Amino acid sequence: KLFFTDYGNAAKVERCDMDGMNRTWIVDSKIEQPTALALDLINKYVYWVDIYLDSVEVVDYQGRKRHTVIKGRQIRHLCGLAVFENYLYTVNSDNLNILRINRYNGTDVQSLARLDNAKEIRVYQKRTQTAGK
Repeated sequence: KLFFTDYGNAAKVERCDMDGMNRTWIVDSKIEQPTALALDLINKYVYWVDIYLDSVEVVDYQGRKRHTVIKGRQIRHLCGLAVFENYLYTVNSDNLNILRINRYNGTDVQSLARLDNAKEIRVYQKRTQTAGK
């Protein structure tokens, strides 16, 4: 599956097959400008940043079990999003801080480092890679 965001005429999070077929909206309400997106491949969750609503939210692959991880001024201007173990990692585009957010309680937000010109973030770890067939 391929997951992506769109905030043109109607903001949404979508999924489709890798050939572009079976396109499905999984989030299309209470959403304004979804940008960064990250997948929890093990538990089959989709996380996204909404830069207009200053929020990070999550749903399962079918668009169910939606809830807000964190919302408010402390996470304004986020770009890039990655998930690894209990945390989400993102970049604050205002001050270029790399942030770590506990994805289960949303109250544990830590600034880890500052990187000039950071716009995206990825976690590379052997356990996050799926085995090829």
